[in-house]
Amino acid sequence: MQKHSLSSRLKFTAAVALIAASSSAFAMDSTDILPRTVNSPQFRYGIMDGADKKFDATGSLITQVDANSMNFGTNEIVALDANARKFIEALNQASPGLGNSLNLGTLKIDARPEVRYMAPVFARGITKKLTLAAAIPIINYTNNVEVSQSGVNNAAQVRAQAGGSLGAEGEAAFQTLQAGVVAGLTDSLQKGGYKPLVSRQESLVGDLQLHGLYKFYSNKRLSALSRTIVSLPTGKQDDPDDLMDLGTYGELALEQGVVANLSVTHQFTLAAKASYKFVAPLDSDVRVPKSSGDALPGMDRKETVLRDGGDTTTIGGSATVSINDEISVGSGIDLSHKQKDQLYGSHSDWDYSILENRSEQTAAKVKAGIEYSTTTAYTKGRSAIPFKIAYEFANTFAGKNVLNTSVHEFALSLFF
Repeated sequence: MQKHSLSSRLKFTAAVALIAASSSAFAMDSTDILPRTVNSPQFRYGIMDGADKKFDATGSLITQVDANSMNFGTNEIVALDANARKFIEALNQASPGLGNSLNLGTLKIDARPEVRYMAPVFARGITKKLTLAAAIPIINYTNNVEVSQSGVNNAAQVRAQAGGSLGAEGEAAFQTLQAGVVAGLTDSLQKGGYKPLVSRQESLVGDLQLHGLYKFYSNKRLSALSRTIVSLPTGKQDDPDDLMDLGTYGELALEQGVVANLSVTHQFTLAAKASYKFVAPLDSDVRVPKSSGDALPGMDRKETVLRDGGDTTTIGGSATVSINDEISVGSGIDLSHKQKDQLYGSHSDWDYSILENRSEQTAAKVKAGIEYSTTTAYTKGRSAIPFKIAYEFANTFAGKNVLNTSVHEFALSLFF
């Protein structure tokens, strides 16, 4: 199994995507747009859970505890604490191979991240074919963290076999190792300028999104629109000194897509979509590991690099059934592939590809939704207020290098 730095293992990325401006039910992928001069303020609220499991680089589903666990043999010990090398070398001199038998047990980091978000959205019909909207998510991020050790720390037994030949430096290193990997990690984080691994709760603003929907074709059965989404880097970028931050926002991107609807009957509609998201290169602060086994790159490995975020291709389809004029239900599936990031730094002898590993992602997501709307009843004089209430459930059920998350999203839309 390929090793990765502790920082790359712990980063939690939550792609909180907002599909604004459409007056459709969430699961529909509808080609509906707002009539000219009609305004639609919306409020969306989402809950993301299931982040305790993830799909690894092979597509296998593993728990976050397993993903964040590290067994500390000699290689990991030296990567965490360079001073331990002298202790290991002294042990090997006292008895060949004795130092290489040193094992401090397994470090387990149980991180249970939770994300809740709300997003005010404002959409307006500009012409009979064009709708524009703006949305910005406000994120509440909670991460409950527990750091523990399992397995046997054999430092004392190994030292006893070496006798009294370790010297002062060796004895000092032994005292550090005997304290255990949790204490060693805490000490290494502090010395390396990292923020401590503690539970947290914080609120932050995400990236501002501007949406444009242009309906370029429509007849009685078939309709199609172009959907353009511009993401502006108003959110917080990844902090290389913080192993537990979201590491999601601060992105400048342009996504261009097409959505088509086929009305099979008056009550049954099929939808298909495809999109390509281009991410612009931006400066990014990172810590570049010396090797794939460098658990915690030091401050001397911190650099501002040019990060070319991987572009994403998405295809999907859905089906919607209108039970009556007020209620509709739908379900669908989305398949996406994100190319790996590319980093460009100023040190020719540094291996930036270590940070590019595991940034390539694939995801398969199933979704289902229900919507209650009074818009038809309003046009017929049966409702005093035109509004929509919708709920969507989405689950990432397969992929690589992505979380096995479920998202519950609720939305209220008004029209005037």
